[in-house]
Order: sequence, then structure tokens, then C-alpha cells
Amino acid sequence: MQRLSIWAVLATSIVTTSCFFPNESGFFDGSTPHMEFEPPSFTFPRADPGQVVERVVTVLNVGSGILEIKRVALEASAAFQWWLVESDGTRHAGALNDGAVEIQPGDDAQITIGYTSSGNLDEGVLLLETNLGGEGELEVPIVVVELRPEINVAPRVIDFGSVPPGEAATESVTVSNVGPDR
Repeated sequence: MQRLSIWAVLATSIVTTSCFFPNESGFFDGSTPHMEFEPPSFTFPRADPGQVVERVVTVLNVGSGILEIKRVALEASAAFQWWLVESDGTRHAGALNDGAVEIQPGDDAQITIGYTSSGNLDEGVLLLETNLGGEGELEVPIVVVELRPEINVAPRVIDFGSVPPGEAATESVTVSNVGPDR
């Protein structure tokens, strides 16, 4: 089975990864599903041990054919769990109920990964087996990253002007965290 990998680690960006595949005969036709992920990966901040963090990826069918998700699996530690919620609210946790999930053209489903932190920089892969032209499994990376605060001080220079001896002058300074770990 051939694997198509979609790798990107973006902590704060809104980026779309698109997968366009021909049908089984190798051609694009009027009923080909096309899949997009928003965002293209599951990125978790490093957290205290035992803390639970969730991330959601929306799977969109932007094609004109029915997109089938035939199997969902995790290649990750037990710290990760998954569930998929269809647009009608049907929830699948850990396994697909009653076979494939069908996503109609213009519709979507949400896949959530729950992560119970071990305190380490864990990682894994969510595998999706679909009907996208026989390309096999799609891999969506799961990454735990060290997000560090970034300090900003404004203004960077404080000018008190001319202050006579014995008198006081006051100026304001704003200190803020502008890093991804706000």
C-alpha cells in the first residue's frame, strides 16, 4: 500500500492542505472527491503531565464526488485519542461506526485528537484510508512542540525629559507576551 504524506508543523497559522486525486482509472472526472485539511496538522503545546489538550482538524470535501473515510487509525502513544464528528453530529470515537464515513461534496467532518500530556515532546500520525484514487493512506502529523513565551516591552526607550532635582517623573511601560504560548 502506497502512502501519501502531508507534513507541516504550523502552530498558529491558518493554512489549508489540499489533496486532489484522480479516480481509479487515473483521470479526473465530474464526480471526483477532493479533500482539504484545515489546519494541515495537529500541533499541541507541551503541557504539564496529566493536562488534557484537544486540537481539531476539519476535513472538507471540495470536490464533486462523495469522499469516503474508510478507516481512521493512530500511530501514536496511548497519550493520544481520536474522535470524528460528522456534519450531522454523528460521533465516532476510536473506531468508525458501521463502516465508512461519507462526506458529501461541499460538506465536512471534524477530527479531534485529545492529548493527555506526558510532559514529553510526543508525536504520532493520524492515518486516514479514503477513496481518493487508490493513493492509500493519508498521514496527518501529530506533533507536540515546545512553545515558549516571547516578551515585548513598549516603548523600548523611556525618555523622562528634563526632571529637576527632588521632583519625580512617571512614564508607563507595557510588558506583554507576544509568543505562541500566550
